[in-house]
Amino acid sequence: MRKILPQVIGAEIHLHENQRAESWCRGRITAWEHAVNHPGRITFTFMPDKTIAPATARRWGMEQARVWDGCDSMENT
Repeated sequence: MRKILPQVIGAEIHLHENQRAESWCRGRITAWEHAVNHPGRITFTFMPDKTIAPATARRWGMEQARVWDGCDSMENT
């Protein structure tokens, strides 16, 4: 992860309920920082973008947990 962090700005990010579901929220990463309360973890900031096609269950790696404040669906972006 540390090797790719400098390259993630502008990359797509997709949020899924589970690995079989389409992404319900997607956007482009605008910033990242080391998580203050969780050593060894990274916090990503992103701007929702409805023009990005939903992703499906391809290319899953490690399961990730995300916290997204202020968006419970793409309609709220």
